[in-house]
Amino acid sequence: MSDAPLGEGWWLATDGRYYPPEQHPDHRPKPAPPPTAEAPQVTSPVTPPVPPTPPLIPPAATGAWGPPSTVQSTTPTGTPEPWYHAWWAIALGLLLCFPVGLVLLWTSRKPTGAKVGLSVATGLLVLALTVSSALSSPSPDDVAATGDEPRTLVGSEDVEPQPTVTAAPPVTAAPTTAPPTTVPPPPTTVPTTLPPPPPPPPPPPPTTVPPAPAAVMPDVVCMNLQVAQDTIQAAGVFFSRSTDASGQGRSQIVDSNWIVVSQSPPPGTPIGEGDPVLGAVKYGEFSPC
Repeated sequence: MSDAPLGEGWWLATDGRYYPPEQHPDHRPKPAPPPTAEAPQVTSPVTPPVPPTPPLIPPAATGAWGPPSTVQSTTPTGTPEPWYHAWWAIALGLLLCFPVGLVLLWTSRKPTGAKVGLSVATGLLVLALTVSSALSSPSPDDVAATGDEPRTLVGSEDVEPQPTVTAAPPVTAAPTTAPPTTVPPPPTTVPTTLPPPPPPPPPPPPTTVPPAPAAVMPDVVCMNLQVAQDTIQAAGVFFSRSTDASGQGRSQIVDSNWIVVSQSPPPGTPIGEGDPVLGAVKYGEFSPC
């Protein structure tokens, strides 16, 4: 054992030290040479020196005692642990049945610290669940104080128990002689004559709405068609008509391109909606304006 290799074949162990080739786990001694025909020579036996044993690694780090080159995370027989010693099986056993999970945990080859921590944590969890269940269930005193009665399950329905009614024993009354009953005469109704109701008040006189003042046709000849329509609207009539004064039957699509050459009715005539009719021609065409 040395901190540095001292020759060919020296190997490095997991403890950081070098060991001679004959201490390697895979080392095989060389076979002895076959005997020769020469006369045997008597030699004194030589006791080989005992090599130092490599240090053992504690199980907390590797899970088993042994030299650095032979330590493995398996059982002493070299086989892996059974499936019920796996972490998922132990956790499932602790959640579903705490005693079974506890047995699986402590029979496995898990580290002792992990066993203790997991046992304490699971025990505290089971204790908390037990206390919570005990506190949430009502006691007999609470049932008596609230007046809740136990219910009976019939099939899949919750049926309230019916109160027990005890019939009272029949009471036999002694025969008695009732005194004669005198029926009073019916009251005399005197007819009352009510005065006739007063006549209803007369309806209020109808409200007469004064007619709106009639609009008067303005003089719009020789005006732009758009300006003429705006002038008629300002007089109180919002709907007026226009025609092609040249007789071609054209539509006045753009009113600002036309000039009014005639109007109906004449200026000063009262008009209503749709009464004004304006004759117009396009700018540049013959007109009296």
